[in-house]
Amino acid sequence: MIKFICLAFIVAAIIFQGCGVTSVPSSLITVEMRQINVVATDGVLKNVNVRLASLLNGGISEIVQTDDEGKATINIRADVLDGLLDQDVIYLYVDSINESTVSINANTNNDKQLEIGQVRIKSYIGTGKSVKSIAEVYERLHDDPEISRRSIVSHFSNSVAVMIEAEFKKNGLITESIRPEKAYLNLSTKTLNEVETKRKQLEEAQTERDSKLARKLKLITIATKGLIEQNISDFLDDEKTTRVNQGSEAILDLAVNSTAKLEPSFQTQLSQLSDAVENDVKNNSDIRASLSNPDAVFEAMDFLSVNDVIQATSIKDIFLEVSVAEGLSSSTTYKHVKKLIDLNHEIRGGEFTANSFLPEQEGNFVYNP
Repeated sequence: MIKFICLAFIVAAIIFQGCGVTSVPSSLITVEMRQINVVATDGVLKNVNVRLASLLNGGISEIVQTDDEGKATINIRADVLDGLLDQDVIYLYVDSINESTVSINANTNNDKQLEIGQVRIKSYIGTGKSVKSIAEVYERLHDDPEISRRSIVSHFSNSVAVMIEAEFKKNGLITESIRPEKAYLNLSTKTLNEVETKRKQLEEAQTERDSKLARKLKLITIATKGLIEQNISDFLDDEKTTRVNQGSEAILDLAVNSTAKLEPSFQTQLSQLSDAVENDVKNNSDIRASLSNPDAVFEAMDFLSVNDVIQATSIKDIFLEVSVAEGLSSSTTYKHVKKLIDLNHEIRGGEFTANSFLPEQEGNFVYNP
C-alpha cells in the first residue's frame, strides 16, 4: 500500500501535577495516499505545472512539474478524494511557468520557450463519484484504463474542456476559463451532472466526419496548438488584441462565438495547423493513447476540410436541444429511448425522461454509451 509515514518526534512524558495524568503524543501518523501519472503534450510540454482540481473545491493536490518527457506524478491524500461530493467534476490542469518549454519537433529536439500562462490546458477525468470508486480499487489511479486515457492532457483533451466551459460562459455561469485557484460553488447539481454527459458526447463527436460539434472541436484543437507552438493568440476578427498569456481566454471566446469571422492571419495558418493536428493523431503515441478510437478520430479530422473548420466559427448552438427520433405518446415517464438526434448529431444509447411527449416537451437525457 502506498503510504506516507510521518514520524513524529518522541518527547518525554509530561506529568501534570495535581491530576496525575500522563500525556504521550502519537509517535507514528499514517496518511494513505493515491497516485496519478500525468502526461502533458502538444509537443512534449516540459517543466509545466500540473495539478488535480475539482469544480467545487479548486485545487485538491500538490503542484508538480513535468520532466523532459512531459510526465509527472501527482500524489493526493485518499481522504481528500473520499471527501469529494458525488456530483463534483474532477479535472487535470496544466499551465506554463518560468523555464517551461514545448518540443515542437521530437526528431530535432527543438524546444521552444513558453511564456508564463501561455499554456493553460485541461482534461476532465470524471465525477467525484467515479473517481472515489476508482480510488477504492486502485492505489495508482492510472491503473484504471479510463483514468489512464484521460490523464493525458493535450490540445485534444483541452478542446473538449473548452467546449464544456463555453456552454458555462454562454449561460452566464463563468466569465473566464475554469482555473484551480477558484471553487465554482454557483454550479448547480444539474449543471454538474450534465458535464459528464457532454464530455462523452464531445468525445464521440471527435470521431464524426461531418457534424457541427466535430468541426468546432477541430477548430479549438487547432487554435490550442497554434497558441502553444506558434504564439497565435488572436483568433477572431473582432478588433481585439490578446496577449499570449491570455490566449486561453481567446480560445474560450472562439468556442462561444457565432458571429465574428476568423482573424485573417490565423486563417492563413489553418491548413498547416490542420495537417499538424492530423499528424498528431496518426503518429503521436501519447495522443493516440488519450483517444478511445484514434483511427476514427484521424479519419474524421482528415475528412474535414479547412473550409469546414472556417465555417465552424459560425455555429450558434454548441449543444442543441435533443428531440426524440421516433413517435411516442405517453402521459408517464418513458425510458430506454434507442436514439436521439439534434439535427446533424445523433446520440445512441440512453434514456429520455419526461412526463409527456407533446411538441417541445422538456425532459432529461442521460447518455449511456
